[in-house]
Amino acid sequence: MTKLSMLSGLVLAACLAGCDAGSQPKPGKTAPAKIEPHPNEQDIYRLTLTPKAESRLGIETVPVAMKEVSRHRTIGGELMLPDGASLMVTAPVSGTVRMQDSAGAPLPGARLSVGQNVLTIDPLLSPERYVPSPAERVQMANAQVTLVTAQVAAEGDVKQSQAQVEAAQIALRRAEQLLRDRAGPARDVDDGKAQLAIAQEALKAAQQRLTALKDIRLDIAPPASTGATKDAKPLEITSPQSGVLQNVAVANGQYVTAGATLFQVIKLNTLWVRVPVYVGLLDELKADSAV
Repeated sequence: MTKLSMLSGLVLAACLAGCDAGSQPKPGKTAPAKIEPHPNEQDIYRLTLTPKAESRLGIETVPVAMKEVSRHRTIGGELMLPDGASLMVTAPVSGTVRMQDSAGAPLPGARLSVGQNVLTIDPLLSPERYVPSPAERVQMANAQVTLVTAQVAAEGDVKQSQAQVEAAQIALRRAEQLLRDRAGPARDVDDGKAQLAIAQEALKAAQQRLTALKDIRLDIAPPASTGATKDAKPLEITSPQSGVLQNVAVANGQYVTAGATLFQVIKLNTLWVRVPVYVGLLDELKADSAV
């Protein structure tokens, strides 16, 4: 009985093992290689921009149009100042430089206006130079005589111009009265107005010349003190033109001699472009074209 039970158990185990072996799935086969599909040429490196990116990059579409386009040629050149745009200011007399600002000299690159005070020079005169020599006295006397003569002539020109203005006014009033009375042409009135304008401009020029001559002072007599340099008036050195201060050649408290360079002022309103051009290209270039 025991042997029969063991034999039945073995047969049952064999049957179960056979059933399990049949229910397991078979392993799938793995391909030795994989073939990728070739992309379309239209899809290679395709980039799509947003409307904001297009506006930022300045990309836009416009209709195709026919128009004349000039050829452009790139040629190297250099910027330069026109003649007269750079002015050097020198010391009129020997003396000590004194800056307006306590910090010292104005920095290069500062903008200056015409007549703006840049620095001051305290003249240093040696004691013997307070007493002019006989030749210098003669020169100063001649200069004073010339100045007085010019002032007298300028006063005469002013009086003569005033008389011409009065005569032109009388002639104009007479011509206007004749025109109102229908006894004179209108051309006489126009001529009278023109003569009056000319006389008024001549009077204005004569008055300006007289004012300029009266502002000149020539002191021939030596100062009372012959040993102190403090009697010499300081000289204000101003900018001769509106522009940019390029460089300053002196410092605060520095002694300079007459004719020494103080500073340089340049005007940058107009710049020239100097371009070396091959002679064979002259016929192809327009000198009046924009650069």
